Amino acid sequence: MKALTRVASLGSSALAALLASACASSGGGLAPSALDGRWETAQRIYNETNRIYGHYAFEFNNRQWTHTFTASADAEGRQGLFRYRVLASPFRIGASIPGAANAWEGDFDVKGRYLTALAPPFQDMFSKSQCGVGSWSLGQEQDVTDKGCAFIPSSTKCPTERDVIYFDGNTLGFGDRSGDMCSLPRPAKASNVKLARSR
Repeated sequence: MKALTRVASLGSSALAALLASACASSGGGLAPSALDGRWETAQRIYNETNRIYGHYAFEFNNRQWTHTFTASADAEGRQGLFRYRVLASPFRIGASIPGAANAWEGDFDVKGRYLTALAPPFQDMFSKSQCGVGSWSLGQEQDVTDKGCAFIPSSTKCPTERDVIYFDGNTLGFGDRSGDMCSLPRPAKASNVKLARSR
């Protein structure tokens, strides 16, 4: 429980950077259908700054994308912290990135943002931040699209995520979103999160 309390006490900006790195885009000269399927990390990725583990999953289908990020306090995922889910939304592939191999611009609309508290510290954080509607229960997902929630922006502040996609046909990656993912410029370097097609 100490680990969970420590994680929950992290600043909003630190958690925002973590979630920014969890969120994505897609890339020009690249057909949207090339990304169709489910992509996820083979193991949980440790975030040094926030000292938590994250499992990343993206699904692409018919020019739509969705994303689920699940945070845990341990590498096995037994001590869940929270889950963040993006509702299926349109995405657009832009131009290739000069000087970067297999990289394209990507604009990802976000039609809905949802959070689930998986541990009491995050249940308390979401409640105190007046996120969603009503009280929070562990394991119960709530819609935070309109108002945002702590480290999650509202639909007004961030209707579209602007990123870079790295795709070599086998491995999918995105930009290092330690800054503002909702405006330009796009990230200048790649994230260390690499995803493989799982289906």
